[in-house]
Amino acid sequence: MVGQVPVGIDWDSPETPEQRIDRIFCGRPVQITSDEDWQYNCVAWAAGHKDKFWTHETGYGTYTYWPPGIPRGNSLAHLVAVFEWLGFVACGDETVEPEVDKIALFEQDGEWAHACKQCDDGRWWSKMDFFEDVKHTIDDVVAVYGSNPVFMKRPRA
Repeated sequence: MVGQVPVGIDWDSPETPEQRIDRIFCGRPVQITSDEDWQYNCVAWAAGHKDKFWTHETGYGTYTYWPPGIPRGNSLAHLVAVFEWLGFVACGDETVEPEVDKIALFEQDGEWAHACKQCDDGRWWSKMDFFEDVKHTIDDVVAVYGSNPVFMKRPRA
């Protein structure tokens, strides 16, 4: 499934959330900010929603959501279209701007892989697949998902 953590998840692992996040982020100092929650994913979280798992994939019934009128697909362009539908536009970097919501979108192997949103203090906030929400630096998430994120912004409502 697109949007999963790319480091191999063992669903039956006895790892604690702290051990799992430490492994995913290779020991980088990140802050866990929620419990596990299977209701939503990183795309929903970056979009400001926690009620559905946002995915282009079909067949999961009412558990998932994809914006109406947006073509379904797994390319980064498809994910960019979702956030354009939400009023975001491309921007150059991760510089904090007052009263502006910023997101970063990542791809791996030609497919979108992750979305995160910027906090007011300049850190970033991610939903780690079905697991916890985590605050981190942009460098922390680049280390997990790869370089060259697409940054987007919109005026804060």
